[in-house]
Amino acid sequence: MPRKFNSFVDFIQRAASWLYRNSIRRAMFQRPVRYAGIDTFLDRKFGDSIFAGEYYRNLHADIPGYEGALVEGLKTFVKPGMTVVVIGTGLGVTAVVAAKLTGPSGKVICYEASQINVDFARETVRRNGVASLVEVHYALIGPAIGVYHDDDAAPSVDINDLPDCDVLELDCEGSEKQIILNLPFSPRWILVETHGMYGAPTDEIANLLHERGYATRDLGFAEPRLAASCEANDIRVLAAEHRASS
Repeated sequence: MPRKFNSFVDFIQRAASWLYRNSIRRAMFQRPVRYAGIDTFLDRKFGDSIFAGEYYRNLHADIPGYEGALVEGLKTFVKPGMTVVVIGTGLGVTAVVAAKLTGPSGKVICYEASQINVDFARETVRRNGVASLVEVHYALIGPAIGVYHDDDAAPSVDINDLPDCDVLELDCEGSEKQIILNLPFSPRWILVETHGMYGAPTDEIANLLHERGYATRDLGFAEPRLAASCEANDIRVLAAEHRASS
């Protein structure tokens, strides 16, 4: 009897969650989900915490420390009027952070190899009122190693065609190695998320930056809230300043 009763309760809960997500939720008050203090393309409705189901609630939860190390580096390096290039835009959160820091006299140029993420990033940018400062291009820079959503249709842009910039952010799932090796200019600052599991380990990336004339420091795990996963896969953020600029 208890097992049947529990199964019945579970069925009712799942049915209520489905009904909520597919009908009632659409009419409810909403507010943007915030990552690193930035409004994202996601929305959370008033009833999500009660009716949406655990997976859905987690999907629509705020993440204050999202991309914490990259955000820390941007806040340290980016000043008004600077040009920032972001390779691996993801959901657009760090692009918005950079745009708010560089202000109306600067610009942020982004490249993202997943069309789904391009759409997400553009909506995140729009919601934060910085669309005039941020370009989001659907493009692959370097080799396609860890492209999200298995997108293999993005047009390839030659590394030599990248625009010069003051700050370069690399969060490109393994292709950071080839980009650093072939970059035709030397930004004053580079922020790079390393991906040991994709053949771009932290030590090797640090050595490549040193060879290009950069002094580096380790900002720690890319996502401190996911420290165990970052440690297992060697995912860290390096901040590099060109020695000729210091």
